[in-house]
Formats: sequence, structure tokens, C-alpha cells
Amino acid sequence: MKYVPKLPDDSVNITKNNPVVEFLKMVTGIFVITAAVIFVISVASQLLSPYIPVKVEKKLGALISAPMCAGKMEEEVEELETILDKFRPFFSSKDKRLDYRICVLPDDTFNAAALPGGTIVFYKGLLDAMEKEEERAFILAHELGHFHYRDHNKRLGSALIYVLMATAFGTFDSGAAQTISAHTASFMFNRFSQTQEKKADLFALQMVTLAYGKPDGAIKATRKLKKFNKLNKFRHYFSTHPHPENRLRYIKEAAGL
Repeated sequence: MKYVPKLPDDSVNITKNNPVVEFLKMVTGIFVITAAVIFVISVASQLLSPYIPVKVEKKLGALISAPMCAGKMEEEVEELETILDKFRPFFSSKDKRLDYRICVLPDDTFNAAALPGGTIVFYKGLLDAMEKEEERAFILAHELGHFHYRDHNKRLGSALIYVLMATAFGTFDSGAAQTISAHTASFMFNRFSQTQEKKADLFALQMVTLAYGKPDGAIKATRKLKKFNKLNKFRHYFSTHPHPENRLRYIKEAAGL
């Protein structure tokens, strides 16, 4: 008898759905649910991060800063610590909660950052641009401003996600810890909002004026930031960092100049 191929019947044991389509639906569903969970955790952690206890913040900060500051430049650190000592008499009670630590990295990057726990990271590229003590004092005071307003802790939300994911998948070993600390550090170097940056600028202006008796360091440093700026005003409109011209304007206004 000759075989004649035919389509399957309508048996309940035979699915009518395309298995490839079903697989794609399943993958999409998992992705959407995972993304939603991460988003909720991120928002919640960033809302709660300003209230992180100082002890916890210091422990998290040690995890982040220890590998970064291993090759710090000692001579430059000593100079910045001398400047920091000039600010200490003017610290408020909230500013005294942390034991501030400075590290300078031998890199030409034009940046600085406030890390959890009280560590302030400078890159040599920024220090080379800010040649005068009073100019460096403004940059240092700016980072202290982020500590004053606890802006740095708001970056911990993303780091907490890495910790939760690594723990959930059982990969939180020493290698994972290093990866987490590296990712966290990169989040810390992301710019804050324009409002946070302006508040840190004005805090720095106040500290420099108190410590040096005049606001010249803030003005000179901001002018140099303008000189090294690579973005035009239009691009800064979409940036979270104020344009140097705007920074110079509101700093001079606040200084009464």
C-alpha cells in the first residue's frame, strides 16, 4: 500500500502553536519581568540611599575605593590633605560623620569624584589643569559639597542591583566582588544632576571663601573649567552638568561680583 502524507488531525495532544513563537514569547516575558524588577529595585534603592547608615556606607566605600586607590600618587595626596585640613574648622556636624580620604590617580583624565564612605578621587589630568592651590581647593570643596548633600549615595542604587544579581546567581566570589566594585566606581563618576552640581558649586564657594578669606579660587577654577570645556551650550542643555559659562555666572553672583 502506497504511503500518502497528510496533516496531523485535531487531536488534543497536538499543539497548534508555533514552538518558535512560543519560545520568543517566553524569552520576552522573562526579559520584561527582569527589567521591571531591576527598575523597581533601582528606584527604591536610590530613594532610600540618602538614609544609608554611615557605618554601612563606609563598608561599601571600602569595597569600591580600595582597588582604585592602590596606585595613588602620595605627594599630590599630601598637598590635597593640607587643603582639606583648612576646611575642617568649617565642617558642620553632618560633614564630620565621615573620615575623608583622598587619592590621586596617575591618569590624564579630567575628572574627580566623591565615593561612598568619604573617599575623594582626583585624576592627575585635573590637578595639572588646576595649578594653583586655591583652584584645587575649589574642586576639593565641590566634592565635599556632594558629601554634604549626600549626593554620592544616590549612585548606590545601581551598585546594589549588581550585588543582588550576583548573589541570586551564586556568583558573588572574589572575582565578582571586583567586578561589582568596578561597575560601582563607574557609576560614581557619572555626572550628578545640574541642580546637585550647582548646590555643590555654591557649597564650594562658601568653603573656599571661609578658608581663604576670598572667593578667588572658585572664580579661577571655574574659568579654567570653561577653557577645557569640550561641549557647546546646546549639548550642555541635555547634559546633567551646567555649562561653565553658567557656572561662572551664578558663582560670581553668589560671591557678589
